[in-house]
Amino acid sequence: MTISSRSWARVDPDYDARVERIVELGPGLFALRYRFYDQQIGVVVGSDGVLVIDTRSTHRQADELRADIGRLTPLPVTVVVNTHGH
Repeated sequence: MTISSRSWARVDPDYDARVERIVELGPGLFALRYRFYDQQIGVVVGSDGVLVIDTRSTHRQADELRADIGRLTPLPVTVVVNTHGH
């Protein structure tokens, strides 16, 4: 059996994409939790930009993350650190 890299990333179009919880861990330091794969995302809001630690699993989920970050700050994402590949 062959599993392509695209097959595992397919997501039910009705999955719950909303951020489940946002916790401010300190000034400008946030943890965002998504139910899908129990994803934990780090966000650090600096004086002129945002650092994001992990961008979720798909392009669609990254877009959703960007929208959620936009609810925290109007600053642009300037640095992304992905701790592992999907």
